[in-house]
Order: sequence, then C-alpha cells, then structure tokens
Amino acid sequence: MERQLTKRHPAPANPSKAKKRAGTAADRVVELSSRPAHRGLQDAHRILQYAEETVRHLLRIYDSQQAARGGGAPTTEEQDLLRAMVVFAGAGLDAALKQAAQDALYDVAQAQQPAREALAKFVERRLLRGEPEVAALAGVNTKELSRLILSGDPLKVAVESLARDLSGRSLQSFEELQRTLEYFGAANLKLNTQQLRVTFENRNRIVHEMDMDLKHRTRKRRARRRDEMLDHARVLLETADKIVTEVDARLNSSP
Repeated sequence: MERQLTKRHPAPANPSKAKKRAGTAADRVVELSSRPAHRGLQDAHRILQYAEETVRHLLRIYDSQQAARGGGAPTTEEQDLLRAMVVFAGAGLDAALKQAAQDALYDVAQAQQPAREALAKFVERRLLRGEPEVAALAGVNTKELSRLILSGDPLKVAVESLARDLSGRSLQSFEELQRTLEYFGAANLKLNTQQLRVTFENRNRIVHEMDMDLKHRTRKRRARRRDEMLDHARVLLETADKIVTEVDARLNSSP
C-alpha cells in the first residue's frame, strides 16, 4: 500500500499529483463528499478515496481490454475484473467504518444519546456471561467489570472494546450494517435497503462462493456484466460516503 492509512493528513507536497490521484469528475466511479470537518472521520474518508480509485482503475482496465478486442461478451478474465470492483468497494465500506469507529466513536458516544444507548447495550452484553434471559444463572464477567470500574475513563474503555469488536467482524449483510449504524447514532439514516441487500448478496457470492454456478454448461461461474457490477460497486461506495458524511454532520451540529 502506498501510505499508511492511519497517518493524518499533511498538505500534499505536490498538488498536481494529488489532483491526478483524485481524478476528474468524469473519471470517477462515484463523486465522494468533501473531506469531513471532524478529524476522527478524515482517515475513513481517505480510505474511501483509495477504494474509489481502485474500482476506477479496474474499470479502466476492463474497458481497455474490451476496446482492444472490439467489444462483445466479457471474457472470464474481464469478468474477474468486474468481480474485483465489487470486492474492493465492499472492502472500502468495511474498512472505512472500522476506521471511523476507531477514531470517532468516542466523540460520537459523548455527543449522541442514541449512540450512548447502543453502547450501553453492548457493554451489558459484554458484562453478562451468556444471553440476557439467563443472566441470573450466567453470572457477571468480573474481569470486564473491573476494567471499567478501575479505568480513569470508563467511556473510553467501553468504546475501545466496541471498536475492537467491530474490527473483528466483516460487514456482510444489510443487518450487520444497520447494527453498526446504531453505534454511530445514525440508525434512522435512510439507505436503499433493497439495493443494499441485493448488493451484499452478490458480494458474498463472489467472496465466499467464488461466484460458482456448477450448473452452467461452460464457465461454471455466474455470468457478470459491466453495468451490473458497476452498480453494485457504486452502491457500496455511496453508502459508505453517506454514512461518514452523516456522522460528520451530526458531530458538527452537536453543542
């Protein structure tokens, strides 16, 4: 990777190179929002820039190969480029939200009551050994409880625990995405639920099933088309950008 994503944003040493990296509006797969004002969301935004750039490069390679052979149905190699676009867009969504959790969740929990309530439920689950309905029999996780009590900043400890938990998970469904939104106090954010479900389903077929279709007469994999896969990549990147932008707006509007 060209740079460490956890570094902060120094001013570009070469503005022309920075402009080249961003691409023109006509080139870009999606038009990302401007850099967030809240510092804790800026690395998440930067990850999305890299993800968009990667998807754009893969699409450019696909189009070049198609043009070189005069078009036609995409070859196996070209379809793998299309699949990779969806994989990297999904990785961008996943990585951006995990980075935002690591860098901004503490401020979100301080500023947003819904986020604090979701965090409290997470801590409750961590403290109880077993399911809540059998808590009386399960007992209390005394190790976790002692960490919270003895720390100078229980909220910070709780947020760090949540961030680690989120980092250990992969966003593979709309339901998992919705749970993550609750921790950012943005559960009511309107998303294209139906499209996201379809996109996650196709992303998972590629990542977990190699996009196999053993009943197919020749290729044994699902046939993929440019516009279809570009739409899936776009919805993942646009969703991530919308979430980061919404969290930034809420943090900036908090007293």
